[in-house]
Amino acid sequence: MAKLFPESGAYLIPSPGPKSQERLEKGPATLLSIDHTPSAEGAPLDLFIGFLHNLATAVLLALILDKVKENGERMKVVIVSGVLATVLINGSEVIWWFQPLNWVAYHALYYILYFSIAGALLCRLLPSEEGVVND
Repeated sequence: MAKLFPESGAYLIPSPGPKSQERLEKGPATLLSIDHTPSAEGAPLDLFIGFLHNLATAVLLALILDKVKENGERMKVVIVSGVLATVLINGSEVIWWFQPLNWVAYHALYYILYFSIAGALLCRLLPSEEGVVND
């Protein structure tokens, strides 16, 4: 593969150009991601970056939920936010980037569960209307 795709990056096949519409109509089409950087599953740096990503997401979600005082309403906000983000991001992958629906559906389910679990935890940790941390 390194000979066919010498640089790390994303390759849209067929590539954009004067005949791209004709080639797309004939098919097949794909978006191929290539990373030539050596990596190992569970590499500490990757895990740390993933942790920071999740932490940033939780902080942003906490900022939104801090404006909502009742836990039932907070969960509604979390679920609607999770579904909205999932439909926007994962839906566009099917429409614009040639990703198969079954593959994207797995990711969509993951993100909706992610938002739901994060929201439930934040509901327990954020102060409620009474101004105390929920027990």
